[in-house]
Amino acid sequence: MGAHAIDPMPYVVEFDVVLRTGEERVLRARARNDFGPDGERERVFMVVRDVTEDYAVVRQVEEEKKRALELAAEAQKEANTDALTGLASRRAIMASLDRSILEAQRSHADYSIVIFDIDHFKQINDRHGHTVGDRVLSHLSEIVVRQARGADHVGRVGGEEFLWLLPNCDAKAAFDAAERLRWAIEAGTHSAPIPEITISAGYATLAPGEGALTLFARADAALYEAKRNGRNRVADAA
Repeated sequence: MGAHAIDPMPYVVEFDVVLRTGEERVLRARARNDFGPDGERERVFMVVRDVTEDYAVVRQVEEEKKRALELAAEAQKEANTDALTGLASRRAIMASLDRSILEAQRSHADYSIVIFDIDHFKQINDRHGHTVGDRVLSHLSEIVVRQARGADHVGRVGGEEFLWLLPNCDAKAAFDAAERLRWAIEAGTHSAPIPEITISAGYATLAPGEGALTLFARADAALYEAKRNGRNRVADAA
């Protein structure tokens, strides 16, 4: 209380005490100085209250608030992440598509997307079971992540269908990226402990004034064109 030695107004101080039992308590004192004729403090009047439990309640509230924020962050991450592959969920990748298209239009930059899926994936599930099918999806996702650039986004939009967002990427670069991915997946499953797989892919490059749904639909149509033409190939959008 030395800091309040000449304070003429009432003040509040808090201090820790250790009981004989070793227990620590927090005390809060409402105090007022009493000064003598010479202006020196002669005595201090105070009312002391044990506020240890008050601090315990505050700590509990803070801990509960922190936990609630952590749970909210975990829920947000789960909503934005595909649990099996670790890639973006459909909701998250479609939201990224909307945002990145707006950015490309504002900056007049090239922008392309690739939609691809695993050829004959149903046969893999039917022949080997869904556990093996899940391993195939996980292994494919690892290959995709290695192929993607730092600014790219990749998400799982359906059972075995994926969307790859390619900002600052024109049609030729999009084809080259999709073709490299197709080759990497075909080659990358030869020696893996999973069935060998191939993919079909369709790509589309953003046209002036085009929206996300139209761009997605064009790439999706190109994907099915690749399948109609024999699978294990890349097709461009009309």
